[in-house]
Amino acid sequence: MSSSTRSPSKQTATPNGRTRSTSPGSVEEVAPALGVPKAPRAKTNGKQISHMVPPTVAPPVVSAEPQVVKPTHTMMVRLGKTADLGAPAIRSIAISSDGNMIALRCSDKTVRIWSNRNHQESTKLYMKYEVLHVDWMDDDVGVVVFDSAGIVSQWSRKGPKDWGWRKLIDASENMQGETGGAESVSFAYKGEKVAIAFPSSGVNLWIWTRGMWARQRSIPKQHVTALRFVDDGNGLLGGTKDGALWHCPVPNGNLRALAFFPSMSRITKLDVAVSKKHALLTIEPGPSALVDLDKDSSTDSALSLETSYSGPSSGTKVSHGGPAMGFVSADGHAVVSGLLGKNALVWVRGDVAAILDHGGDTVLAVCCHASGNIRVTGDRYMVTGTEEGRLSWWALSW
Repeated sequence: MSSSTRSPSKQTATPNGRTRSTSPGSVEEVAPALGVPKAPRAKTNGKQISHMVPPTVAPPVVSAEPQVVKPTHTMMVRLGKTADLGAPAIRSIAISSDGNMIALRCSDKTVRIWSNRNHQESTKLYMKYEVLHVDWMDDDVGVVVFDSAGIVSQWSRKGPKDWGWRKLIDASENMQGETGGAESVSFAYKGEKVAIAFPSSGVNLWIWTRGMWARQRSIPKQHVTALRFVDDGNGLLGGTKDGALWHCPVPNGNLRALAFFPSMSRITKLDVAVSKKHALLTIEPGPSALVDLDKDSSTDSALSLETSYSGPSSGTKVSHGGPAMGFVSADGHAVVSGLLGKNALVWVRGDVAAILDHGGDTVLAVCCHASGNIRVTGDRYMVTGTEEGRLSWWALSW
């Protein structure tokens, strides 16, 4: 790998050396929350906190069979030029802000860049260690990668197939002290902020300032299993292995507990809708939960559990855990959650609306794009990845 030696411009003071521009995302009106019974309040550190418990609801009754949907395009990610070499598992997907490119985090220590215009792989970025997280940088000038050695690095695009690598943050000492291994560490990235949650030492935060990544004071919250920047990067939303959901302003805010899920519930993933009003939680052993982040904590509660996604029928086997989840609609009421066999389910306001047919492959990754220049049907589409290395594009009608 070639290392880029050019330092970021002091004039712009952005981590990628270019002027960062943002365009405001559209916010759609969200329907009122569904009524959900709440458990009694409990006091913690002198403050009342709502214990939000997923409601005991019967599985939704589906009067007609959900629509079985086929992808518009399907391609295979290959280990080599020939099919007999096999394919790596696609563990996560990130779509660029303009919708033109996607970055795949694969099981063979690579990050694959694909074009959404011709559905072809354009670049393969090799890493020395296992890739734990990948996300697009501002203005889509490159990708930020977090690996199992505790290194945060940047791949910058210099040309169509010319990418340069450089190290941003070295957190290897913290990583070596974790007995749970790299998989127990959570990572979040947003523009000029990076957060890494280590189970034993809490959440470490870095902010790009004065031409360097400066470490901030840590958030003393242990056993964090999911992490996400919210509030345009001014806050962190986190989940723990014991089912606690919390929020903390950054860099100098106080951590505030939002909700507790049942004992032995592990929050493994957080996704936030384009409207920024809803969060989708993957909870093991399940079911997944859709929560409203737009509640005034001074009124009823800091967070309202809208609905809990469970099986489409009593005789159907549904898997609730795993990373195959995400928002389909900008307003947060259509989501991908759970598996029917090996196929992902699309839920719309608590009912199963569609089954995404992956041809027998096991879905591992889901990523949706609500707007952009690429048009499959209108300006909304979804990309999924499987354990067998199958990459699929889907037209969205929900």
